[in-house]
Amino acid sequence: MATLTLKNVPDHVVERLKEQAARHRRSLNQEAIARLEATVAVRSEAETDRIRRKLEASIERSLAKGIWVESELVDALIEEGRP
Repeated sequence: MATLTLKNVPDHVVERLKEQAARHRRSLNQEAIARLEATVAVRSEAETDRIRRKLEASIERSLAKGIWVESELVDALIEEGRP
């Protein structure tokens, strides 16, 4: 495993990270790693395709009822991983 050194981390960021680490019963290092992993996690193509199909089906149902859905909303929902 690699070692990462962070410099000039704002005090308020460190304090929030410490609070969250305590809440999750982790060390500061473990919390930082968990947060980094969550941030850089990449959804698989298959998962993205599944979410897109589910959203497209939902949009079709909405359109059939006369409800219009903006493409920006769809893109945002896909980005969040919300089907």
